[in-house]
Amino acid sequence: MSTLTFYSPQYNTAEKQVNVPYDDRLTLYLNPYINLDSTNSSKEMLFHNNSNAKGFHVVVNGMTDSGKRIYYSNSFMK
Repeated sequence: MSTLTFYSPQYNTAEKQVNVPYDDRLTLYLNPYINLDSTNSSKEMLFHNNSNAKGFHVVVNGMTDSGKRIYYSNSFMK
């Protein structure tokens, strides 16, 4: 069975963030590593959705220092 590469455009410059071409991806995949601690308990993230999106669904998985699993799932609609 062949493997397909997941298309994930990079919007890492101001020009690319403003001049985003039409994007019809069905899935937006973001795999950041975020380290939160007692002095930094929140983090803002920027991402680009596809051109037809009417909302998005967020799933967050994580682990505490003591090994407790963290899970969050929510849908956001326009």
